[in-house]
Amino acid sequence: MFAFRVALAFFAIAGAVANPLVARQTTNTNEQINAVVDALHLTTRHTFVDIVTIQANETTADATINPEVQALISAFNTATTDLSNIAVSSGSQTDTPTNDDISITYADIMQVAATSLAGLADDGSSLGDLDPVIANNVNQLNTTLPGSLGLVHILMLDARQWFQLAGFPLTLTALGF
Repeated sequence: MFAFRVALAFFAIAGAVANPLVARQTTNTNEQINAVVDALHLTTRHTFVDIVTIQANETTADATINPEVQALISAFNTATTDLSNIAVSSGSQTDTPTNDDISITYADIMQVAATSLAGLADDGSSLGDLDPVIANNVNQLNTTLPGSLGLVHILMLDARQWFQLAGFPLTLTALGF
């Protein structure tokens, strides 16, 4: 019986030493996350304005829209990669930027995306590649800043119809719809 206790203690200690403990979410990385979300906001804002301008000028065609869609794919992919390289944040509702600050900016990106892209739904534009890219970005933000999509979801309640019209089921699912 004594040998069993010694062996059990040995294996318990060996297991604890052999497997390093996973760091808990004790670091507030909101500043780094905010920098990525702000950069995405700036880039996508310009591209979405271009898309709306193309629609307003009635010059919507693959030759005019595809470069804009590719720019969006690149921007969202870059942001997803950048977010994946940031440690999971413990977040904060008191230190700036707060979780809500980041969520509000991100919700603006989603709202402008939804309204801008919905106008292309009937134009035969190739938007199919953009839906999984945006959905991956949404999921990565929620991984890096857990719980960040709660406010985004609320702010998207009205605008979600535009993602539905644009045919973005993966993005809608990632946003919790």
